[in-house]
Amino acid sequence: MAVCDSTGGMIFAEDISRTCALEKAIGEALLSEADFPDRFIFLSSRISSHMLIKIARCGIPIVGCVSAPTAQAAELADKLGICLCGFVRGERLNIYSHEERIII
Repeated sequence: MAVCDSTGGMIFAEDISRTCALEKAIGEALLSEADFPDRFIFLSSRISSHMLIKIARCGIPIVGCVSAPTAQAAELADKLGICLCGFVRGERLNIYSHEERIII
């Protein structure tokens, strides 16, 4: 998991549990006083609705993951105003909600 900014800065965390990895990355970002509305999160796993809720509570507006999000996560992202991207690989991705946040 990584909390990233537009300049290429990244806070990276890993753990056997994808939820713990997310919490570690967010915690490290909090300790470094990151401005969450200017960040995005990239997950090396599938995103679930409970992970998306944690991200929304931080105010992070964009989430990307390497595989498909769960159907509940896609619906929740739309309701919460989060841009959710899946199958992020190279220069390709699928946008599931709030595509206006992505400039192509």
